[in-house]
Amino acid sequence: METSTFEKRLRKLSSITGQDDHGDEWAEAYKTLLADVKDDRDPARRYAHALRLRRLMDHQLEFMMREWLQENRRQGMN
Repeated sequence: METSTFEKRLRKLSSITGQDDHGDEWAEAYKTLLADVKDDRDPARRYAHALRLRRLMDHQLEFMMREWLQENRRQGMN
């Protein structure tokens, strides 16, 4: 996958990272982008793109964990 194409798709995915109302859309977009990165024949580019995707996944995971903790606190107080 060309870097310019990857950048555009990564920016679009980044724009919905950390938003409650886009969880399913985020997961689907991430899955398809990851599959396309895996299919790239250039190993150096594939590795670089995979690292950036991993960082974005870390941000999404952090967001989801914060949301989960907040919900647990709310339920615990009722």
